Amino acid sequence: MPFRMPKLVIEGLIDAISYLYEKQEKGPLVAFHGGEPLLFGLASFESLVEGILEKTPQARMTIQSNGTIYNSSFARMLGKYRQSLSFSLSVDGFQEENDRHRVDRRGASRFRKIKDTIEHARDSKVLNAILMVVDINNPPERILEFMQWAGASQYDLLLPDGDHELLPPTKEDLESDKTAQWLLKFAGLYCEARRPFGVRMLDDLIERSIFQKRQLRRPVRRVPTVDLTVDTDGEIKLVDTLRSNQSGSDFAGGFKVSRAGIDAVLSTHELREFLRARADVSPKCKSCRHFDMCGGGYMQHRWGGASYRNPSVYCSDYTRLFQAFERAIA
Repeated sequence: MPFRMPKLVIEGLIDAISYLYEKQEKGPLVAFHGGEPLLFGLASFESLVEGILEKTPQARMTIQSNGTIYNSSFARMLGKYRQSLSFSLSVDGFQEENDRHRVDRRGASRFRKIKDTIEHARDSKVLNAILMVVDINNPPERILEFMQWAGASQYDLLLPDGDHELLPPTKEDLESDKTAQWLLKFAGLYCEARRPFGVRMLDDLIERSIFQKRQLRRPVRRVPTVDLTVDTDGEIKLVDTLRSNQSGSDFAGGFKVSRAGIDAVLSTHELREFLRARADVSPKCKSCRHFDMCGGGYMQHRWGGASYRNPSVYCSDYTRLFQAFERAIA
């Protein structure tokens, strides 16, 4: 695939976003992800943002960056489009924690650049969120300390990728609950701390536990949401994290981004099969009293035996987490 999106692909993307808004009467969320999306070039990036907003003023956009590219021109752009464009980083903690998994191609640390980016973005009040992957080798105290230092208003804790064919690095076997042990220790520190930020996973667990305790119904979305990925060559794919289970799992018919391409993808067998597989959870999950809490878990963590109809590989961790939160809420 090309390193950067060619002009024709950009034009098709801008038109497709406008078309989605017309069809949905709701601005789609456009996430600039990578790799590193800012390698596109800051001037080109600003031109793309302007092009989207010119046709779809209601569009919401977010940048997910590794934090190695930041300067005054980029800060000015973030300030200019503050109402429509948010800025998030992928960082796993201070240098020791981050360098476990996020070094450059030569194995060298990039944290000095990342630290500068965090400080400048924080001081300019343009840092919205930080995405962090859980590593149980990182002390929970250090992760909370990092969150307090970095100054984002929102943190997302993600569990490491893995499935029944290849367990995540935190799981020795399906019965292991070391990830839950780490999360519970972190949750205790988080709930006791004075903090001006939220951690989405824990806040969501607290809310779900309260709803369940009070036997309240959470709002149900009537229309399914769909994440689509547009590669740099313009091909529309399903959510790209499906690639972690099986090569080609994100294939959506081979259509290029455009109004016609969007319509075609939304009618493909591949998309219908994706929605079916996402909803077709394991019978064990449906009969579990915690099903309303996790919904069967993250789809990619259910893969095994050429099917997504399995409990999550994190089922034992979820069970321990939910039980602990139930006791705490009670």
